[in-house]
Amino acid sequence: MKLPRHFVAHADADATAATGAPRHAVDAFRLGGPHLAEREWCIFVDDDNGLGAVPDDRWQSLAADVRTELSHAELTRGGRPRRVTASEIYLFDLQLLEQPLQTPGVNDPVYLYGTLYGPLPGDRGVRGQLTVTRADVLAGIVHGVEHAFRYGAARCFHLVLPGERAEDLLRGCGPIVAYPLMPAELALADASNEAVVAQLAYDLLSALQADVRKEGAASPLASMTLPVPSRYAFEQALELQGYEIDGEVARKRANGGVIGSLFGRLLGDRVELPPEADVPGYAELIREVLATVPGWPDARARALATCLAGNVAPAPLRPAATPAPRPAPARPAAPPRPAPPPSRAQDWMQDFLQSHPGPTRLTSARRRPAWMEDFAAPSSSSRPVEAQASRPDWMKDFE
Repeated sequence: MKLPRHFVAHADADATAATGAPRHAVDAFRLGGPHLAEREWCIFVDDDNGLGAVPDDRWQSLAADVRTELSHAELTRGGRPRRVTASEIYLFDLQLLEQPLQTPGVNDPVYLYGTLYGPLPGDRGVRGQLTVTRADVLAGIVHGVEHAFRYGAARCFHLVLPGERAEDLLRGCGPIVAYPLMPAELALADASNEAVVAQLAYDLLSALQADVRKEGAASPLASMTLPVPSRYAFEQALELQGYEIDGEVARKRANGGVIGSLFGRLLGDRVELPPEADVPGYAELIREVLATVPGWPDARARALATCLAGNVAPAPLRPAATPAPRPAPARPAAPPRPAPPPSRAQDWMQDFLQSHPGPTRLTSARRRPAWMEDFAAPSSSSRPVEAQASRPDWMKDFE
C-alpha cells in the first residue's frame, strides 16, 4: 500500500482494518484529474466507523437508507458536489489530535492518529500517525463547513489535509480527506459529527491563543474570550462543582463542598460565562485568525487549494464573524446530542505518544470535552488534568 509522505504507519503488522458494508453516507465528491475520467464517489462508514468509497455507477447496489441520504444531501446542496482534482486521494478516520505544548512558534506541527484508507478506492486501512500543521487543520475545518454533508438539520464535516509536499500536491498526489467521527455506538441515526468538530476547533484555537499570547503575536485571539462548543454543558459542569448560574456569571456557593472549594480556587469565586459557538461560528473566527498567522498560506496550502479550485460554497455562512455572548439558555427537556464519552488513546496510539517527549494536549473523537481545562488558572505544568467530577451526569448514560 502506497502511503503519503507525512503519514507513518504503526509498526504492528496487524494494525490494519478492512471496510465492512456501508451503514451511512458521510460525503460525496467528484474526483478527476489529468488523464483521468471524472467520477462521483460516495464516502460511507460501516458499523465500526471504517471508511469506504463507492463510485456512482454502483450506487444502485447501496442500501435504501444510504441512497436516501445521498439524495437528501444532493437536494439540500442544490447542485453538484465539490470537485477534487487529483490522481490519488486518501480517506482518514481521525480519532485523536495531539498538540505538543512546548513547541516554539504559532503554527506548530500537530499529530493526527487514526486509520488511513486508499489511495481511492482502497477498501483496507492502515493505522498510524499523520503530521500536519495547526493551520492545516483549521483551514480544513473552514473548507468542511462550506461543503458539509447534510442529514436534515444535522451535518457531517470533513477536513481536506495535505499528505505530501507542495510539488507532489500540484501533481495531484497526496490530498487526504479526514473525517472526525462520533463513536460508532453513538452514530445510530446518522453519522453527523458536529460535536466532535466543534471540540476540535475549540482545542486548536485555545492552544493557538496560548501561543499567540506567549509570542506576543498580533492576532484577534490575544484578547478574546473563546466561545465554548456547548454553553449548556459548561454551565452544567459548573453547577456540579458548586456554582450557581446568574445570567452571564457563575458564582461559587458557600456550601460547595470540598470539590467545589478546590474548583473555586482554580476558577475563582466568580466566573464570567463564555459565549457559545457552533461549527460555522468557529469557521468564521478561524478565517479571521488564519489571516494573521505568519507565513500562511504556505506552499503546501496553496498547492492543496489548486486541488479544490473552482468549488463554490453551496450556501453562504452566517454574517457574524464572532459569536456574541448569549444569555443563559433555557434548560431543554432533553439534552442535546452529547459529545463522546471519556476514553483513553488506544494501545497502538500509545506507541506514538510515548515517542513525543514533553507535555501534550489531546483531543479525541472518543472522549469527553476538555474545554473546561482552559478556564483554570495557569500552573507550572501545561499538561491538562482530567477531573471525572466535572462531567455532566447525562454523559454516564453513554458509557
